[in-house]
Amino acid sequence: MTWSWLTISRHWKSSRDLRSSAEKADKEAVEKRKKARDDRRKSFDLTFRALIETILFALALFAAVALLLNLLG
Repeated sequence: MTWSWLTISRHWKSSRDLRSSAEKADKEAVEKRKKARDDRRKSFDLTFRALIETILFALALFAAVALLLNLLG
């Protein structure tokens, strides 16, 4: 009887440990997916911002050259 109880107890503990390990792995996977999604969004935002800044710089440079040529001409 004691041997049966110990066997059942060991299986129960092993099962509980496996469940907690699986839950921990699932939580880590969710966190990694969230971080990857955030990194992808940040990358897109930085690329878009760089593009906008480049366009604005080109417009400002064009306006400055046009103004300079107008003043000299």
